[in-house]
Amino acid sequence: MNTFLHPSKLKLDELRVIALTVPSPLRWAAVWFLLWIEPQYIEYKSEQAVNSAIKQYKETFGQDKVINMVIENTKPSKVKGLNDHSIEYYSKLDEEYWEKYNSDL
Repeated sequence: MNTFLHPSKLKLDELRVIALTVPSPLRWAAVWFLLWIEPQYIEYKSEQAVNSAIKQYKETFGQDKVINMVIENTKPSKVKGLNDHSIEYYSKLDEEYWEKYNSDL
């Protein structure tokens, strides 16, 4: 059997199942078509997943919540090329809290 147009060449199980359900004499044509369409399908599904995750994130945390990360070098290390780092996380909500806290003092 031709191994180039074999269903095992497909990356997605969904498409392999489709290819294996096609009758044997026409399977090479189905695999050829699925190999052609598979990268587009993968791109579409990944874009859909990312957009869905972004939408869910915005619904959960709100549209205006901004996350800022600050990484700064605190002191040089004794090991050459290795420095201690400090990672600080704050959001817009934190900024509003500290502004209110400082104004109350």
